[in-house]
Amino acid sequence: MRAFSGERRACERFPIRMNLRYRLSRKGQDITPQASGCVVDISRTGILFSPRLSYPEDGVMVLLIDWPARRKEAPPVRLSVLGVVVRSDDRGTAIRIMRHGFEPGWDEQVPEEAPEARAVVEEEPQPD
Repeated sequence: MRAFSGERRACERFPIRMNLRYRLSRKGQDITPQASGCVVDISRTGILFSPRLSYPEDGVMVLLIDWPARRKEAPPVRLSVLGVVVRSDDRGTAIRIMRHGFEPGWDEQVPEEAPEARAVVEEEPQPD
């Protein structure tokens, strides 16, 4: 077996901190209550977020991310993501993005990050 050196990911990851709401879904039905967390990093094809809870691989997740960019006097927007869990461990939950889009503003802001998320946000992302 040959050792692999270097980055294995196809897309560059960008470390960014954005609050989010998420839930596990099956066939359009929520199977876990909505929870809050924090994005650790994001790429064109995936998102790593906290808190460090365990979710099943291949589980379908819906993420609603409070998007920070706004136009002058425009209402807030959020990024809505449908993804599949590819990894869930002590670094966080990683999903592969299947579908995404921006939605217009909403009445309530995403709550402050979950206490479990603070631990991972204060750490620098670890290289694989």
